[in-house]
Amino acid sequence: MSLHAHGLSHLELGFITNTCMDSNRANISSYTKGQVAVTFQQSITQPAQKG
Repeated sequence: MSLHAHGLSHLELGFITNTCMDSNRANISSYTKGQVAVTFQQSITQPAQKG
């Protein structure tokens, strides 16, 4: 499926992409910290079985 079918120019597409990237960049640190915390808790409560 082509994005051009939606009538987006390269400039508009670039602006939308940059906007999404900026918002993702702002959220990535807190998201990563949350994922690390969850993984850490799981490793404590549910130790991986080594086989």
